[in-house]
Amino acid sequence: MATSEPVRTSAPRVHWRILALTLLALALRVVFLGHKGLWQDEVFSVLFARPSNPDFWPVLKTAEANMGLYYILLRQWMHYFAGDAAVRFLSVVPGVLTIPALYALGARLYSRRIAMWAAGLVTVNACAVVYSQEARGYSLLVLFVALSSWAFLRLIESPTIMNWLMYIAFSICAFYSHFYAVFVILAQLCALGFLPTNKVPWKSLLASWAFIAIAAVPGLRVVLLSHGSNLWWVPRPGLLEIYRTLTFLAAENGKALGAVLAVLLLIPIGFASYAAWQQWRSSGKSTETFRGTFAVLGLLVPLATTMLLSQWRPMFFHRFLIICLVPFLLLAAAGLDELRNYRVRIALALAILLLSCITTELSYLKVREDWRGASAFSLSASSDPVIFYIKDAAAPFAYYRERLGQPMTAEQAIRLDSPPSTDQVATWSKVYPHFWIVRFPASPKDTFEPQIAATIGHKYRLCERRDFKSISVSQFATGICPAK
Repeated sequence: MATSEPVRTSAPRVHWRILALTLLALALRVVFLGHKGLWQDEVFSVLFARPSNPDFWPVLKTAEANMGLYYILLRQWMHYFAGDAAVRFLSVVPGVLTIPALYALGARLYSRRIAMWAAGLVTVNACAVVYSQEARGYSLLVLFVALSSWAFLRLIESPTIMNWLMYIAFSICAFYSHFYAVFVILAQLCALGFLPTNKVPWKSLLASWAFIAIAAVPGLRVVLLSHGSNLWWVPRPGLLEIYRTLTFLAAENGKALGAVLAVLLLIPIGFASYAAWQQWRSSGKSTETFRGTFAVLGLLVPLATTMLLSQWRPMFFHRFLIICLVPFLLLAAAGLDELRNYRVRIALALAILLLSCITTELSYLKVREDWRGASAFSLSASSDPVIFYIKDAAAPFAYYRERLGQPMTAEQAIRLDSPPSTDQVATWSKVYPHFWIVRFPASPKDTFEPQIAATIGHKYRLCERRDFKSISVSQFATGICPAK
């Protein structure tokens, strides 16, 4: 494993390269930033953090402490910026700062050459780009995972007050960017098992963890009071979810290109992991072993821990495991450096970078949910009631109606969990000559919608139905359909 830097690599040249990668990262994360509308989770972020929400602080303290740091920043951001692209730009900032942060971590852990590989990989990585373009806290989380790990290594080497304070601050920020950051700290603790005891600054570390634990109490209190109810929708994991997580880290999706890219990245990751194992076999506990196993444990500990805990309560979910993106790309960079055949190394690196660019480009076209289009479709009848099946659909639909200049009243939004009864439809027909039905998530195999149509059919006729990404919008009328 490379631990020294070639003489030919000068610091000024490195700085220019990092600047170039940072500017490229900015361009990749800004392009098409507002092209797609916000999806449901992003709309929640905006509605919850908007300055006009009087319940922000009480709810933040009791139910939404996860991503709390992001919500606080977003609330301040929205005092000055609005619109889809402007709101998302808050996530672009930490996404871009991750490039120099990952370089600094890689240079301290391995070498400047490997660090440059890692910085290049994260610049074009589709997962990093996608979550730098979302109004969620994931790009902030990745940044603070990298900074926490960097400060941890600095504290190990030099337990100064400054390193101690940086490790505490970055770790707390990581935790309040997403609670799963606790698994990163667990991985750091496990890595100490490969370092000689006399080289571990136990007093500084124990004091750091004590401060981090105290600061984490409000967040942990929210977790304990919820009893994990916020994760009710997470399925029990299997091999498919493991595959999905690997393709997520490689390309943000599990389609054909994502699977190929995941395999290509796992090749150098395997070489780096094997080198770390060989180092441990030959040297036992040592600084070199600690450095070699640090990223390996950073990847495996969160995966293994969440998988084991999922046997009690499912919590292994690919999006939350974006905490593994930093060690995943670090290991890929270190593994490329392990390949001694220059041609093979360059060919593999170019293939990884090319596929990363392609999957990033494809991500610009990927729409999760088209609430903006669905809301615009219903603007022709602004006073009609809208029936929502799955109550959470009402919030993003109403958000875009408001943004498009035709806000919905509370009376217009009718939330139902099951098809209406015959009597209920008869009552509607006396009050509402026409109305809309919004189905989410919509699917061609949906058996629920035909039941709705059968119940409504004896009083209303279907005027028009339009399918949007994950959403269907239908208009019904008792007589003649409204003119468009």
